[in-house]
Amino acid sequence: MEVAMCDYRGELRTDAAVIAPGAELPLPILFCHQYAVRVRPEGFGYAWSSQYIYWRDFLAQDARTEVCCLPGTSADVGTAAYGGGRNTHADLDPASDAMPFYVHFNALCDLRNPALYKYPFMRLVMTPPLEIENLLPYALQVCVIDKTVGRKWISGLARGGVAAVHAVQPGHLVLLTMRIPDAGFDQCDGTIIETSDEDEYPVDDTITVADRQGIRLALKLHRMDISSSGGRCRRVSIYAPYVMVNRSGLKLFYSSKGFFKGVSAVAGQDLQRNAPLEAESAPVPASGTDTDARPVMFSFGSYDLKNRALVRVADSEWSRPLSFDALGSAAEVIIPAADRLTDTHLGIQIEPGRGRYSHTRVVTFTSRYVVKNMTGVALQYRTVYNTSSASVIGDGERQALHTLHRSRRRLLTVACAHRDSSGAMQPDVRGGQWSAPFSIDDVGRAYVRMPVSPADALDNGRGEMLIKIDVLLEGACLFVIMQCADTCWPYMVENLTGTDVVVWQFQEKHGSEAQSVAGSGSTLGYVTSGQGLPIRQSATTTSSNIGHVSGERSYVVRAGETLEYAWDVPTAASKQLVIGAQGSTRKVSLQEIGEQRPFVYGAGGAAPRRGAALAASTMNIEVVAVGAQQVLRLTGYTAENSLYVAPGARITRAPTAQSTASTRTGRSDERFEVVEDERTRFVFRVGLSGGVGVS
Repeated sequence: MEVAMCDYRGELRTDAAVIAPGAELPLPILFCHQYAVRVRPEGFGYAWSSQYIYWRDFLAQDARTEVCCLPGTSADVGTAAYGGGRNTHADLDPASDAMPFYVHFNALCDLRNPALYKYPFMRLVMTPPLEIENLLPYALQVCVIDKTVGRKWISGLARGGVAAVHAVQPGHLVLLTMRIPDAGFDQCDGTIIETSDEDEYPVDDTITVADRQGIRLALKLHRMDISSSGGRCRRVSIYAPYVMVNRSGLKLFYSSKGFFKGVSAVAGQDLQRNAPLEAESAPVPASGTDTDARPVMFSFGSYDLKNRALVRVADSEWSRPLSFDALGSAAEVIIPAADRLTDTHLGIQIEPGRGRYSHTRVVTFTSRYVVKNMTGVALQYRTVYNTSSASVIGDGERQALHTLHRSRRRLLTVACAHRDSSGAMQPDVRGGQWSAPFSIDDVGRAYVRMPVSPADALDNGRGEMLIKIDVLLEGACLFVIMQCADTCWPYMVENLTGTDVVVWQFQEKHGSEAQSVAGSGSTLGYVTSGQGLPIRQSATTTSSNIGHVSGERSYVVRAGETLEYAWDVPTAASKQLVIGAQGSTRKVSLQEIGEQRPFVYGAGGAAPRRGAALAASTMNIEVVAVGAQQVLRLTGYTAENSLYVAPGARITRAPTAQSTASTRTGRSDERFEVVEDERTRFVFRVGLSGGVGVS
């Protein structure tokens, strides 16, 4: 805006100064006592304002706070006259095509200051009479109509932009209509945004647009006072109650369902292609995505807590009714297929808009499962219930997993991809050696063993490859990341006794998960000697009756050797390891860090043994954490170093406890008691340097 000071005849007495939007300009205090202020927009061919501002005018209660600039040239400077302390109103001929430029002034001052009536202690703020803000995800073409004087203002409004409307006056009957060409909305019902009579012409809070198929969409209007305008000027923000963003890569189709009406289609979609309507100019989105990633504006039309939305994929059935009122929620959407054998799994996340977009709720649809291969080799994967097809994923690739067979648990299994005669990787369901199944719903880390053919270049002498599975939740999407973990096994069994032991994973005999391991590939266990050399041992089936299902994998750990281990059935509800020695078995939990009850083996039906005979047939069990690995350490039993003693045994301990008590463990076949020290003496030695501070 250009600002200049003039005398009472309207003649300029100072040079014109330019104030940029949001900037400030101090006026000479001596000139303020003698002259008034005139303004005009810079560079649009407007003359100076027909009215001019004197600071004492704002001290009156009925001061006029707006000025009008008419189209003209700088030669029209002296056409205004001072109106005796009040700015006069210059009307424009309605038949003229000229568009006046209105500016609203507001004085910010402290009326309680007595010096205000002698000196101009105030700030004059210029604002437009009306602002239109576009909070939609598309650009607008807006038309503002002043019905009082029959004036029309048309302009384009970019996404997120604010348009200042200087062609209307506060207190007039003002209508708003618009088009959204990029979203396919070419029809609009006008709505009242300013009124001169609230009873006869109430202000609307919605504006309705229709797409090319005639489906209507009700958008919302939010009215607020323009800052520093004194409550006389308004900003009208246009926003959509909901914006749905499809990031799943699938063709989604949306519908709404009210409590008192049936299912109706959502506006802005191509019903034949199940995609958002094409724009007139078809601009390429900035993100480089296709039209399916374009946001879809959505509204229920009326507010009701029982309003629901539905979604489907192509020719599938509708999903269950979805509520968009749970802000901050992230959940799964299951869309049944037409054959009712498979389901499409999507993730849905509902978040409020940020900043000035807080009135809009953003509903994002993503893939529920995303598989990423970081193993260094090409893999093929499938669900355990799909025995006819598999998907190939190369090293470093990421794929969305949408369609799964209908089941209670979602389990995947992996195998090495098959290379055909041309060198391309192809899935091979029947000929592949598949790993044990693992769950893609359990957030956390799991390990699976993937069988590898001895002739394969991946063979490391073990016949299988250990894969680390990390399931991470981000929003409503579960990322399944697969990495090679041959150098860091999660568990290790150290046999430091003089007896060979056999270990296997405990399974419920009637559990469904126990049968899923069938066909998991090689049945070889891997033992390392004290020198760390790999020794291949054939699987051994014990005669124990504790959880040993036919076909289970068991491993022999020779005396003085160690075994690197990972669960054979990672989806088992209760993970326990069974150790067997000389016909006796014992279940051990690898999650219980510390010393556990000693294991008496080889007793059979013989009489109870005592003393040296008992110690020779007993091994101490301890679970320790070594770095990221948990170690099951089996050592020879000695009563002096163990927390467990046999009944009646004499205990020789260091004098750290003044009294000793014992309790039964509850299992008479193991014949051991827990030693409890009632009082233990601790000695702390603390070294201080630099003095002692007392608070």
